[in-house]
Amino acid sequence: MKTVILPVILFLLGRVDIAGASTQPPTLTTTPCPNPGTVKITGDYLRIVGTADEPALFEATLEPYHRCYQGQVVFSWHCRRNASSSLGSSTPVPVAQYRASSVDSSGNNVYTAACGDVDFRELSGAGSAIRLNQSTMDSGATYVIKVNATLGGASVDFAQELHIIDGGPLPVFSIRCRKNCLETLKHKELKLEASCATGCTSTSSSSSGSSWWRNRRRSRTSWLYRWQLYEENTETGEVTEIPDLAAMTNSGTSRAELKVEKNNLEPGKKYRFRVKGTKSDGSSWSFKEYHVHSPPKYNVNCSVAPKTGFAAGTGFIITADVPVEVTSEEDIDYSFFSAGSLLSEQRSSVAGPYRLQSGDAGTGFLVTIKVQANGDEGFYSECSVNASVLPPVKPPVGVWQDTLYLAYEAELEIDQADAATAATLAVGIVDLLDQVLSADSNPAQTLRDQGFGDLMAEALNSSVHYPSPTAPPLRSGLIFARDWSSGATIDDMTNMLPAGTPGSGETKLQMYVRSNLIDKLSARAADLLDVSSLHQGTDGLVKLLGTGDYVYAESQFTAAESLHIYARNLHEAVLAEGHQIDGDQIFHISEGIHNGLGAVMQNFMDEKGVSRTSSAISWSSMLPTVLGQFEETTDLLTRDLLRGSFSDSPPVVFDLPVGIVLYQKHKKDNIQKGAFAEERSQGFVSLPDSDAVFGNDTDENIINSKFVAFTRNPMTWDPETEPRSSVLSLDFFDETGNRLPVQDTGQPLQFYIQNYDKPGFPNVTFMNESSVADNGVTYHKMDVDNETTPTPVLVMLIPPTHVIAYQVYMQYNEPPTPDNHNFTTVIPPLEIACDVNIHEHSGRDVTALFPWVYPEINGSYYIGVKELGPRECRKVPGVSYADVKSKINGAPDDESYSLAILTPQCVWWEKNGEDQWNPSGCTVGPNTTVSYTQCLSTHLTSFGSDFMVPPNSIDFSTVFAKFANLSDNAAVFSTVIVMFGIYFIIIYFLYKADKLDRLKWGVLPIADNNESDEKFYLLTVYTGMKAGSGTSSKAGIILHGADGDTGPRPLAASKNQVFKRGSISSFLLSTSVDLGDLTHLHVWHDNSGAGGDSSWFLDKIVVGDLRSDKRYVFFCQRWLAVEMDDGRVDRFLSAAGRDELTNFSSIFQERTRHDMSDGHLWFSVASRPTRSHFSRVQRASCCLSLVFLTMITNAMFYRTDDSVRQQVYRLGPFVFTPTQLWISAVSTLIVFPANFVIVYVFTKSRPSPGKTKLSSTGSFYKIPSSASKLYRDSLKRQNGKKKQSGLPHWCVYIGWVLVFLSATGSAFFVILYSMEWGAEKSGEWLTSILLSIFQSVLIVQPLKVLLLGLLIAFIFKKLGKAEMMEAGALDDDEEFLPQPMDAKDVRPPVKPVSCRASDDVQLAAARTLRLKEARMRTILWDVFKHFLVVAVVFYIAFSSGATVGYHMHKSLKGRFPTFQRINSVDKLWTWSNTELLGVLFAQNGSKLLDDQSFRVGAAAFKQFRSRPGDCRTNITAFPTCKLDYTMEQHEEGDFSPAWRPLPDRDVNSTRCRQDCANDTAWTFTKGKSLPYFGEVKSYMDGAYMFEIGNDPEEAVSIMEHLQEHDWLDGFTEAVVVEINAYNANADLFAVMTLMVEFVVGRGFTPTRNIHVFKLSSYVGTSGQLMIGFQITFVVLFALSLFREGKKMFHQKRMYFCQPWNCLEFLRLLICVVAIVFFSVKEGLRSSYVSQLKTRDGGFLSFRIMAAFSDVFSSILAFLVFVMTLQFLQLLSFNRSIGVLFHTLRKASDKIAAFLAMFSVVFIAFSTTGGLLFGSEANSYMTLLTSARTLLVIMFGDTSFKDMSANHVIIGRIFFVSFVILGVMILSNMFLGILDEQFSTSKNDPSGPGGDSDMGEFMVNKALLFFGIGTRSVRLRAPECEESRGDGEMTEHVQELEEKLDLVLKKINSL
Repeated sequence: MKTVILPVILFLLGRVDIAGASTQPPTLTTTPCPNPGTVKITGDYLRIVGTADEPALFEATLEPYHRCYQGQVVFSWHCRRNASSSLGSSTPVPVAQYRASSVDSSGNNVYTAACGDVDFRELSGAGSAIRLNQSTMDSGATYVIKVNATLGGASVDFAQELHIIDGGPLPVFSIRCRKNCLETLKHKELKLEASCATGCTSTSSSSSGSSWWRNRRRSRTSWLYRWQLYEENTETGEVTEIPDLAAMTNSGTSRAELKVEKNNLEPGKKYRFRVKGTKSDGSSWSFKEYHVHSPPKYNVNCSVAPKTGFAAGTGFIITADVPVEVTSEEDIDYSFFSAGSLLSEQRSSVAGPYRLQSGDAGTGFLVTIKVQANGDEGFYSECSVNASVLPPVKPPVGVWQDTLYLAYEAELEIDQADAATAATLAVGIVDLLDQVLSADSNPAQTLRDQGFGDLMAEALNSSVHYPSPTAPPLRSGLIFARDWSSGATIDDMTNMLPAGTPGSGETKLQMYVRSNLIDKLSARAADLLDVSSLHQGTDGLVKLLGTGDYVYAESQFTAAESLHIYARNLHEAVLAEGHQIDGDQIFHISEGIHNGLGAVMQNFMDEKGVSRTSSAISWSSMLPTVLGQFEETTDLLTRDLLRGSFSDSPPVVFDLPVGIVLYQKHKKDNIQKGAFAEERSQGFVSLPDSDAVFGNDTDENIINSKFVAFTRNPMTWDPETEPRSSVLSLDFFDETGNRLPVQDTGQPLQFYIQNYDKPGFPNVTFMNESSVADNGVTYHKMDVDNETTPTPVLVMLIPPTHVIAYQVYMQYNEPPTPDNHNFTTVIPPLEIACDVNIHEHSGRDVTALFPWVYPEINGSYYIGVKELGPRECRKVPGVSYADVKSKINGAPDDESYSLAILTPQCVWWEKNGEDQWNPSGCTVGPNTTVSYTQCLSTHLTSFGSDFMVPPNSIDFSTVFAKFANLSDNAAVFSTVIVMFGIYFIIIYFLYKADKLDRLKWGVLPIADNNESDEKFYLLTVYTGMKAGSGTSSKAGIILHGADGDTGPRPLAASKNQVFKRGSISSFLLSTSVDLGDLTHLHVWHDNSGAGGDSSWFLDKIVVGDLRSDKRYVFFCQRWLAVEMDDGRVDRFLSAAGRDELTNFSSIFQERTRHDMSDGHLWFSVASRPTRSHFSRVQRASCCLSLVFLTMITNAMFYRTDDSVRQQVYRLGPFVFTPTQLWISAVSTLIVFPANFVIVYVFTKSRPSPGKTKLSSTGSFYKIPSSASKLYRDSLKRQNGKKKQSGLPHWCVYIGWVLVFLSATGSAFFVILYSMEWGAEKSGEWLTSILLSIFQSVLIVQPLKVLLLGLLIAFIFKKLGKAEMMEAGALDDDEEFLPQPMDAKDVRPPVKPVSCRASDDVQLAAARTLRLKEARMRTILWDVFKHFLVVAVVFYIAFSSGATVGYHMHKSLKGRFPTFQRINSVDKLWTWSNTELLGVLFAQNGSKLLDDQSFRVGAAAFKQFRSRPGDCRTNITAFPTCKLDYTMEQHEEGDFSPAWRPLPDRDVNSTRCRQDCANDTAWTFTKGKSLPYFGEVKSYMDGAYMFEIGNDPEEAVSIMEHLQEHDWLDGFTEAVVVEINAYNANADLFAVMTLMVEFVVGRGFTPTRNIHVFKLSSYVGTSGQLMIGFQITFVVLFALSLFREGKKMFHQKRMYFCQPWNCLEFLRLLICVVAIVFFSVKEGLRSSYVSQLKTRDGGFLSFRIMAAFSDVFSSILAFLVFVMTLQFLQLLSFNRSIGVLFHTLRKASDKIAAFLAMFSVVFIAFSTTGGLLFGSEANSYMTLLTSARTLLVIMFGDTSFKDMSANHVIIGRIFFVSFVILGVMILSNMFLGILDEQFSTSKNDPSGPGGDSDMGEFMVNKALLFFGIGTRSVRLRAPECEESRGDGEMTEHVQELEEKLDLVLKKINSL
């Protein structure tokens, strides 16, 4: 309470005193007033005045100032003339006083003739300010002015040094501190900047009356600066100059800026920095001083415990140690940082325990911990220490639990108003969230695999002694206050989240944690006011936000608002605390704010994000808000970020996902040289001089700029004039942060804006051909319809290589001529076109800008192009006509130019309440190109640009004339004619098929129907769609009803009844009795079909009772086959109930099958469904209409994309761009409605009514008229229930008219378009149209069928009713078909029974036979398929490899015959100067290495060096020696020639000659390729390298220089020469590596490697054939993969128990690897070719490409090997081969035991041979070479010489022992094992098994095919004794019935 009341009392007492001061003398008050802190005099420590200036004002100010000082502080002034450099530290007793001579207008005393004594004298009567008349002082003298301020018993004083200079007025300089600006410096660099403040310029004016001010201008004045440093003795006041200031700074002492490096000033002293500014003409000068105290000499030390731990699992304690000498004098504040994130700020030197975020595995998980110590008396020091922080090793569930508990802890801190601590916790939370994203189920094992097992063990031990902080107890009311440990799985924790939380799985948890913590932190954003808390808050918020992929859109919006608040709070903190704030901390916070806002803007611009709720996200409303926050934030941070920057220093740059933000400080006069004027991809700005930009409106000398360049337009809510380009914005501010207005500038501001193609925006049209007039001018027409503002026309013309240039004309509304045109120009300009050294033109060279001609630019523009010949170059001075002619003659002449016509436009963003793009007042400049639009404006805002590209059009005035050259452009015309021809051919066959359909879809009578029957049933039999579903076996059926059954009846109308795959057959079955409601049926067949036609897959049977109008559905969907399913050939089917009929699966399957055959327009031509009056001819006609409509829409929108480099995608032989895909998709969508109308007219038009012919059907064919009548009555009853639907029949003719018009009209206009385009563009267009047609066939139509099937199935399922079967729609005379003539011979097949065992035996025999037949077909198919696959792989393998590479290898190898004889350094240099250079420069001016191989790029000469090291041996001491070269340890430093260390000042002090290329030979070049593998060691690609280019003289000079300076010395380990060669005739590429290794003892080992490979796979005709084989390979591979995957799914682990399955799995795995390697190889090839083009003859290593090619060839070779082995499996049906397999399988155990014994013996001999003979014989040098030599001996190639050379006795013993034991005994033992098992297997009664018996069966089937052999087993009548009599009786009765029928027929005929 005291602290609140006391100030109020003091305030009231103060008011009483003030109120009474006017009426009575001051009374004694008890108000305490703080002692004054410091007192300063205007001008600081030093001041300069001129004798001609007005009397100088000296004003004293107290800091800090309090109101109570008013009237209570007493000021006393003293002055003296300075006789020495000392200012004096005490006030002497004055001898006399100087009295005031006058008083100025402000009441201040003015003193004249004062301060002349060398002793201090008091200036009597002085107040807080005085004036001195310096005109009475001595010019050139120095005076000291001193002020003393006294309050009570306390006083402070300040002394200022005054210099008097003759003349005046003098300029006044100021020194601004940019960095490290406290009075006592920190251990950091110091930045000072001097500038002239006043009196810097002069003005001149004219005397033109009243307008004199209009001509007032500011004169330019330049100043020369010189900095000096003085040290002041704080005790005596003596000042001493320090002469070596230049050594302390890297900015020099002669610039306005001074940068003093840290630790250059002696600690604990006071220094003066003086800058003297002199006008360039020497007419005026002045100087200024800046005083500082250097930092104390003490430092802080820090430590961390433990040194190793886990993120979130270990509590780290950080300790800072400050010397007691400091802590006893000052209060220290400590700041603790981890990986750049602020952990805390506190007074205690011990901090923690902290949970630290994990480090990077690449650095051993090291995390840098930094501690800063700040004292209140100026002490500052910092230290750092490292700790290894490993990621958590818990499983993902455990990590999630830790994460959620940390989130609760952070939420609790926020709830307790400690948002900064919560943000620090958030950094650790994000670290854990990133860990769970890696989806590592066993992180501990991962760390062990990475080699961090020991470090993990240490961390586990540390976590025991230093556990992480304990989580606080749960408190209700918080969203994360849950018992997360109860969740055993991630799904459990997900289910604990609130209902309705969006997302699923771990993504759901990620979004929930991040978004809620962002919302919580944002709620406390306004509480973070100081820089430290803002540092913590920004780190936490930006880490949580990340890229925004796991944050709700609403939370992203909230985060943007919070970052905006952070920026505002940071700005206010910087204003309040000034230089107390560290600039690095400001940058860190600003960087986080920029990155966070950039991520949110990127997501909002892409409309990418998930809503927290189910409502739609309003992107259009949130994006403007975020963009406004971004703009305001960048405005605020401009001053804060640049306060520590020098003028014209490098900018502060933030590279964001949406663009770039650039801040920079400038001198006003250098504003046009800012970094925003540097060319960059987004665009740049070019400004005139500062006077033109700012005029006379500002006196600021230092200006801050903010440049923002968005890669694309963020202001998308104004779509009418939305620019499709980058967007640039430039703003200027003074140093206080106020915006400087820039408007109505004297000269235009130039904005160069990058253009880009927005998705959906039409590309630039390149026109390759148009009409050609008689005068040789080719014309192009462009229609412009611009409703906003007139713009110029931009013409880009790219000439072919055989043409020098073109004369281009432009004319409005009519074609131009050379004599009549509006404008003309030459593209490219002749001075550029005729320069033979220019091989590629820039965009500006081939672009011309034609300004507008009339006020209204809308209309037609004609561009005329005329070729110019090489003679035009004679007009260009200095050009050789012969050189130009030679250049043209060497170029191909079959190319044409490319022309693009565009109209650029500039717009600017209008902010004044409009928020829209405005095109007015912003014009297009003459330097506009396709890449950049130059926009000219006289004001500053955001600028964008656009290109209005005209659509494709047809010029009817010229198009028909182009038909004269039809032969040159016949691709499209021929395609149209061929398509119509194919259509008419197909129509002929489809018409005949339509006629057959009427017969095929009719109702056939069952063969044994009786005329007297009166009960009729309509049977519809559906055969399945599976492979082999159809059958030719005899089928039978029995219908069972509630009142009886039909008995066995044939399911056939004739003897040749066949049920084809996918067929729907209808039969009429008659009975004499009513069966009642049908309950089930029995269906079977007799398995009599031939081969695979004996099996039958029955889908269902639908039976309709024609009398009761009831339908029964009997689902089967099973096989009736002896070899399939359960082996049965009969099924009992029950009638489907309501639930089965309304089953979703049944309805969907039925509907999809129907729609695929009817709804798919293309497939239905071949599979027209039952009873559909939409004929095949009509369907084919609709397809023709669809194709031509697609072609015309594609042609209307088609653009070639040569103007903009787009990503080109290759899919085998197909090459396409995203634009082509987009056009094909748009064309498909436009065509769909038109085609739908035509199809609808045909499908909905009713058929024409037919005539009834019942007389013939009822009498002649034994089909009773009653049956036909019943069927018609049934149809009438159905039609009576629903009204007749559809269109009248005459609408069919409308459909035919539409087909004719759409097809012929589209074809006509397509041909016209092709005439406009020309041959090249027409050919490209055909690719796009093929994509559209494929989309229709493979995507649109199947998708329509699938969606329609799903919809109908769902509707019927919902309604609970079955879909009605098709009732039929045939004409009256087509419903029943006549009975075939052989119907009387049809009998029902024998019904299968199981009364005797003989029936089972017959079934088993038939099943065995069918399985063998199926296996035979499988074997034959597998053999054929494998032959096909092997043929394809063989072709690819032999074509991909360098089959003729041996000859190139031999030729290149022979070019270096003496290389292997190099055995010394001198011989190496000799070889390099003679043979090497002789090969590289064999022909002057040519790159030929031999007769056909060309060198590609430069050759590389590389050296690998060892590092020098200490030599310590037990024998003697050596001065230096080299360390052993390893991949990790080798020399990487840079040197001067002769391997001398680089000098400190001049790195390039010694050169062979100016710009000599050998400097790189002494500089280490880091490699990007594979290591080099030599005979002795392996070497990293990084080396000391120089290139041997195309200049032989330079190469010789380099070699001589290097040899003179001992480039090869004792530290050289190896030398490599790498050369790339290409043989165009064989299309082979070669990489030659010539290596010489310097081995121990100065031995030399030359190694020569030449890798020959194919660089491109598609060259010439063989390349096209290769494409076909590769596509075939991929298709066959996909089929094999599907087959094996299906087999693996069914067999599970048993799949790998079969060796052949393992071999097939290996083959597929190799195929996958081959495809991946091929893709990588092609990508590398493209990359290397692109790099080679940009190297301009430089060296590029192709060794990675060579290695990939070698590996790819090896993979193909291994694949060929495996596939060849697979032939053994296909031949296993042969018994002899089966015996061999059986032998190996049975002897596997013995062979394994033998191999184990053989391996032991062989390894023993190999190691012994290596140890005995390795030091003398090369063949035994290593264990591998020793083993290889012994294997060669085993196979008969004996080489005893290597053993006997130095080991006569031991060598012979070794040789004899190995021959006896290894060759004789072990080899014969192996043969004995195989021989014994082969005899056993051959006589094994069980046989080899498998398919070994299939050989005999296949031979028998072949004999049977040729008419030799026996018939297959068939089912015959069962021989049941009890049923034999009944069967015979039935046969007799049937025979009697037939005879009676014949008698009755004869009687009726009479």
